[in-house]
Amino acid sequence: GCPARGRPDCMPGRTAKRWPGASEDSAGTVALRLTQLAERPVMTAFDPLSAPDASDVISRGTRVGTVASVLSMLFASTPETGVLHNVANPEMLRLWPLRDDDSLEAARQLAAADESARQIRDEYLLVLGFGGPIPMTERAAGLAQRNACADLDALYARHEFPTVMLRDVPLDHVGVEIAFAGHLATALALAWRTREAAACAQQAHSLGDFLDHHLGPLAARVIHGIRTQCATATYRAAALLLTGMLKESVALADFAVHADPGQATSSETDIS
Repeated sequence: GCPARGRPDCMPGRTAKRWPGASEDSAGTVALRLTQLAERPVMTAFDPLSAPDASDVISRGTRVGTVASVLSMLFASTPETGVLHNVANPEMLRLWPLRDDDSLEAARQLAAADESARQIRDEYLLVLGFGGPIPMTERAAGLAQRNACADLDALYARHEFPTVMLRDVPLDHVGVEIAFAGHLATALALAWRTREAAACAQQAHSLGDFLDHHLGPLAARVIHGIRTQCATATYRAAALLLTGMLKESVALADFAVHADPGQATSSETDIS
């Protein structure tokens, strides 16, 4: 489990008991106790500037998946122009899907950053790229054996995760694992719409287990490396965005594994 590999300092703490209630330090309204959720009102209209209700698994999973699609491309390889435009776009930053303190602070830092694409790419190549000082794969971080990619390949196939967009990146690379966590969060949101309890619980377990055993320990090392090695505001802010995504993903999995999708009210993502 996660503690044996060193608890990531960017994630809410686990206890010996699997799947505790929502953590006190998680994002937005996630810190609400499960006993309070029954008293919450029916969802209001979609508001991109506010966190969704903690019981709105569909919106929360969709938001995590959206964030993961951006962050995976920022971490997987030297960022392309389109990716850099996205994380420098004031309107996109204003509407960043996760509304926790880490994510909002990162958005503020990115909006104030004044860096060229060359500066950002050079730092990626020197610090985050192959042979750089920050371990970007589970094997480089000493978290997995040489057969890690074969195991992950089987896991990705089991969950129908398309790796074609990241085909030149090792399967145990943090960029791929971010994308897969987003895939699992999106699958959880889709399962929640079916209201089938067994399928939803399995999806929540899959997300939580992957965070515990793969992305969580690896991302903790990447985030620490960025804090100590990176100089650009872009990648220092990216570490905060990844922190926010991890916290929300953990809290989402923790909540969904206990909750009854059959009792769910409408989602803010529903079109009325």
